[in-house]
Amino acid sequence: MKIRVRYFASIRESLGKSEDEIEIKDGLKLSNFIEYLSKIDKVSNILFNNKRLKDGIIVSYNATTVNRNEFDKIILKDGDEIAFLPFIAGG
Repeated sequence: MKIRVRYFASIRESLGKSEDEIEIKDGLKLSNFIEYLSKIDKVSNILFNNKRLKDGIIVSYNATTVNRNEFDKIILKDGDEIAFLPFIAGG
C-alpha cells in the first residue's frame, strides 16, 4: 500500500521537495512509519534528532493534527496522507 508524505515550509525547502509516495506493508502504525522515516538519511537529518522526532515538528494524519501520544493508535491505510510541518509562532 502507498502513503503520501507531504512536507511544508522550511521542511520542504530543506528537503528540496514537497512530497513523497512511500510503499509500506499493510497494518503499519503511524509510530512505526515515523520510525521508518528516521532511517532515511536526508529526511532523518531534517525531522529527527537521535532517531526522535524533533520538538517543534507537527504531524498531521489526513489533514488532522496528531498528538505524539496518539501515534501508536493510528493504523495506516492505503492512500493515507501524513504531513510534517514546522511549528510556527508569530506575534
